[in-house]
Amino acid sequence: MIGGLLVATGHQAVALSDPEVPPEEGARLALIDYCVLQESGKHGQYGTYVNTCKCATNRVLKEMNQDEMKGVAKWKRPTSAVKSRWESAWEGCK
Repeated sequence: MIGGLLVATGHQAVALSDPEVPPEEGARLALIDYCVLQESGKHGQYGTYVNTCKCATNRVLKEMNQDEMKGVAKWKRPTSAVKSRWESAWEGCK
């Protein structure tokens, strides 16, 4: 019924794509999401890890180049190129 309505009104259904975000913002969001998901599995919903995730993300972003940021944003996790820096940043923020 909805499809018929769309055709009758002359509109086409179009799939939405992710908005374009700068590599740094994409990497920041991906790292925070990754970290919170990983840590919530270990510590539960009410753990105190969110500030540590934010701290580690801010630290490692300062050390990343644009290509590394694009890779992290694409794969939604620390790539092999930044994994050791991510772990070091995490330890420094505990």
